[in-house]
Amino acid sequence: MSFLEAETSFGLGVLQQFPLNESFVFSPLSIALALSLVHAGAEGETKKQIADAIFKGANDDQLKQHYSSLSSGLANPQKGVEVNIANKAFIRNKFPIKQTYLDAISKSYNATAQNLDFDKATESAQIMNDFVKEQTRGKISEIVKADSIDSDTAAFLINALYLKADWQNEFSKSSTQDADFFTSENSQKKIPFLNDFNVHRDYAANDEVEVLSLKYKDPAYAFNIFLPKEKFGLAKFVKGMTAEKVQNLLKSVKNTYITVKIPKMKIETSQKLNDMLQKVGITKVFTNSAQLDGISDIPLTVSDAMHKAMIEVDEEGVVAAAATLIRLMKSRRPMKQPELIHFTADHPFLFIVSFNHSPMFVGIKMD
Repeated sequence: MSFLEAETSFGLGVLQQFPLNESFVFSPLSIALALSLVHAGAEGETKKQIADAIFKGANDDQLKQHYSSLSSGLANPQKGVEVNIANKAFIRNKFPIKQTYLDAISKSYNATAQNLDFDKATESAQIMNDFVKEQTRGKISEIVKADSIDSDTAAFLINALYLKADWQNEFSKSSTQDADFFTSENSQKKIPFLNDFNVHRDYAANDEVEVLSLKYKDPAYAFNIFLPKEKFGLAKFVKGMTAEKVQNLLKSVKNTYITVKIPKMKIETSQKLNDMLQKVGITKVFTNSAQLDGISDIPLTVSDAMHKAMIEVDEEGVVAAAATLIRLMKSRRPMKQPELIHFTADHPFLFIVSFNHSPMFVGIKMD
């Protein structure tokens, strides 16, 4: 399995856990980076489960090298794209976190660390939320609640991710018009649509789905819409998706004469990840037998994994942000004119914001 397929497989694994009854967005990249901070201090089966979920087939060095290189590549976008990635460990004052662990996450993931007085829960939560708010340019203002900090809380491992990307070809604001979006067989509603008429954009199709790939000014980044040909067949399509199918479709897009009609949208999602991560195979870290001895000699377990994400798509481009929090607590153990294609995304679809085909944000537009 290629690096791209491994990453895509993790994103699909999480996607397939969501109920497809409303719009949502999440960042598999943010979740994987937060889990990488745990992986750096994990051992045995705990470490293997995380690696198999987020980067199947890779050894420790390959996993660290890949996410370190991906983060570096994302940190240097071309004009018209802004990306920010931040990783930080917030640790209870005087809790014995191993310096070797802090050095490892600093070297591999450019993660910083800060000690906090968790006995002052409101103040500690505010400091962590301010970090997320600053790193996401104000798009996510809260990830930690004061009442999640108790006497057993040892540390919070947090990833924050922000993306602002301008379209390579902007949509004209004068062309934005309200039209029907069909949420189901018997339900529709008027929403604003972005329109581009008789243009050339990257497009592909097979018997099952149409794919529109809209490039940003830095063409490594793209907004990819997977529009099922069966109008209300999104659930069936998502269920049958594989990483290989997604990557083959993304690689098959070609410059096509097309009219584009896609929703202008804003989606925000907050999601606890514990059950989802366990369903993709990460189970042991949530138990009292979690092997996190590389972090501290005091036995630790992951009590909570929380994720927030948002995306705004308009005439100028996209703004998206995500934050993932992992709470560690003391363990109880031990692109003559060709035929014009009309791409009208007026029914539920999947979207992926990608960097060199690697999924940064994944979501569903249902309503």
